[in-house]
Formats: sequence, structure tokens, C-alpha cells
Amino acid sequence: MDPQIAVLETKIAYIQTDVAEIKDDQRRLIDKVDALIGDTNRRFEDTNKDMNKRFDDMNKDVHKRFDDVNRDMNKRFDDVHKDMNKRFDDVHKRFDETNKETNRRFDAAREESSKLKASIESTKVWMLTTMFGGFAALLGVMAHGFKWI
Repeated sequence: MDPQIAVLETKIAYIQTDVAEIKDDQRRLIDKVDALIGDTNRRFEDTNKDMNKRFDDMNKDVHKRFDDVNRDMNKRFDDVHKDMNKRFDDVHKRFDETNKETNRRFDAAREESSKLKASIESTKVWMLTTMFGGFAALLGVMAHGFKWI
């Protein structure tokens, strides 16, 4: 065998052991990285569970608060609604009373106007009778003056 080939074989043997050591180191590093990734994933899952629990608790608290505010606001609006209805009923009642009083006054005014109309009509008849009597008297005086009678 050639001495150069023997040297090459020796170097190849060193390279092979170095590659084997690198592969072994790589396997150990992969195991460490896998363990680190597993630990990190476990931590993220724990943190995710904790955050989900916190958000659920906060969500429940916020919903409870909104429900309390909603209940309080509904009670207040119902109270205001009842008060406004009572006030509108009072105003409606006053309008009805005012309407009745106005109708009563208009009816009284109609009665007075019909009495006044009847009085004017009787005055017209009296006036016409008086005028005809005056004209007749004037015609009689004129006829007497012109010697017609």
C-alpha cells in the first residue's frame, strides 16, 4: 500500500470520528432544544390557561357589572316612564276640564246670542210697526195739508 493512501486513510478516520462526534453533539443539542421547546410550550400553555382564566373572570365581572348597570338603568327608565305617564295623564285631565269649561261657556254664549237674536227680531218687528205707524201719520198729515182729506 502506498504511504500516501495510508495517510489519507488515517485522515479519513479522523474526519469520520470528528463527524461522529459532531453528529453526537448535534443529537445532544437537538435533545436540549427539544426539551427547551417542550418546556417553552408547556410554559406558554400554562400562561395561556392562566390568561384565559383571567380573561374569563374579567369577562364575567364585566358582564355582571353591565347587567347591574342595565338593571339599574331599566329601573330608572321605568320610574321616569311612570312619572311621565302620570304627568301626561294630569295634563290630559286638565285639558279635558278646560275643554268642558270652554264648551260650557260657548253653550252659554250661544244661548245668550240666540236670546239677543230673538230680542233683535222682536225689536225689528216693533221698529217696523212704529215706522209704518209714523209713515201713516205723516201721510195723514200730508193728505190733510194738501186737502186730500
